[in-house]
Amino acid sequence: MKTVQPQYAIVPCTEDMVSGARKYPSDGFIESWGWYPAPVYEDGLHGLLWRPGVWWQSFEWPKQTKWLVVRTEGPVVETTLGLKFKQGYVEHCGTRKSATEYFIEKSPEELKQTLVPVSLENLNMEKLLDTLF
Repeated sequence: MKTVQPQYAIVPCTEDMVSGARKYPSDGFIESWGWYPAPVYEDGLHGLLWRPGVWWQSFEWPKQTKWLVVRTEGPVVETTLGLKFKQGYVEHCGTRKSATEYFIEKSPEELKQTLVPVSLENLNMEKLLDTLF
């Protein structure tokens, strides 16, 4: 099990603010119903990490998707798809583009150098591939 420092995660939700089986607030505190600190998709809250080449950056999500940026609090475990965390604070709720911009603004300088701002509005696959390879 690899535990990482608290950080920001991106959580895509339905228009009703549901991700997985959990309803998220549009801002404020959220805590998981259960917590098991293993890198499996159960017993915790889940968000996406932003790393070069991660699949979800170019995936076409429904237009009505709400995009949250959550500052994780407490234990955090890295999984194959992102982060699993016990609790956090929803700091931003908006579009994919606004969440991307907020996430980049909150990222440490060394991470900003690796980020590729991608949204449905400005997806440039040629630029994305040049950045990754």
